Amino acid sequence: IYAVLLHNSELILKKKGNEIYNSLKFAKKIGLISKFGYSIYSFSNLTRLCQKYRPDIIQCPYNIFDRRLVKKNRIKYMKKNKIEIHVRSIFLQGLLLMHSKSIPNYFEKWENLFSKWHIWLLKNKFEPLQSCLNFVFKTKGIDKIVIGVNDLNQLKQIFKIKTQKKIIIPKNIQSSDKNLLYPSLW
Repeated sequence: IYAVLLHNSELILKKKGNEIYNSLKFAKKIGLISKFGYSIYSFSNLTRLCQKYRPDIIQCPYNIFDRRLVKKNRIKYMKKNKIEIHVRSIFLQGLLLMHSKSIPNYFEKWENLFSKWHIWLLKNKFEPLQSCLNFVFKTKGIDKIVIGVNDLNQLKQIFKIKTQKKIIIPKNIQSSDKNLLYPSLW
């Protein structure tokens, strides 16, 4: 097994944290797994988590709307500590790929943000898939990208995308609102 990631990284900071951590280290030592790490949603305990129970991998969300990974020197911190960075949710569960009329009513609160995104795409003559992928590809320090697809055609579209020069998405096309960035709250 290449890696085991704890889905709820907060568990390791609780009562049985040492036991969980030591079990992961032992599994790695005897060759059951090559690496272990944590899948995080929030960056609030990142430093504490990495200092107390240093992982090999941190998997986290990163996309055009959710740029928390690149703030506060987080990438530099993880690279300095030899922690792989795996990003997920690069399409924000597909929302960034949707036509504006297809976005569910729940997201009306962020209509202005989606509007800025769609206007920027039109103005620059970019496709959403191309922009989302290039945004992540051009971010230095990311080791792996986790991508979900619904069918073979979507996978083929992803493989056809060509990387471009760095795409600069305006800073006003992002959010820190958990109700938008955390799919578990939808």
